[in-house]
Amino acid sequence: MESSNVQGTVQKLLFCKVVSKDFGQSKRFVELENFQLWAYMMFHKHGLRIQDISLWLWVCENKLQEYQELYEQMPDILQVSKIGVFLSDELNGFSHVIYRYSEEDQVSAMKKILMSHVSPELISSGNCELVVEQGYCIKNDIKNLGKMVLGLSENDTSIWACGN
Repeated sequence: MESSNVQGTVQKLLFCKVVSKDFGQSKRFVELENFQLWAYMMFHKHGLRIQDISLWLWVCENKLQEYQELYEQMPDILQVSKIGVFLSDELNGFSHVIYRYSEEDQVSAMKKILMSHVSPELISSGNCELVVEQGYCIKNDIKNLGKMVLGLSENDTSIWACGN
């Protein structure tokens, strides 16, 4: 497959803590547009609870440097990579891409997890490409997630949405 570029230089993400039934914890960055569906699936399919949701903005390395004066005033900045998996389906004539965001120390593990979901045939045919783009997540100090788009509300009584 021909080399592709990761699209987009900024992305709104929600950062949260995921708690399993045995109280094991991990952290996740999830695209804002996908968060409600993702949270629903995590609870109903995997029995995970979602807690401590906060809004972050992922920016590529160049954008951070370009707007350094603005971003350095934000409360927290983390080094976070954007991992893109590009899939090409020659049989049906379309392609698909998924993105995941991972803190720098978790990138290798995330790459292995993502590639474990891709069929060996797709990999060996050269119709799968994994691209890592260096970037940063900048925390937004928003106090009221209830005003966010897509129905995300701190008053949501759905246990999967707030996870408390």
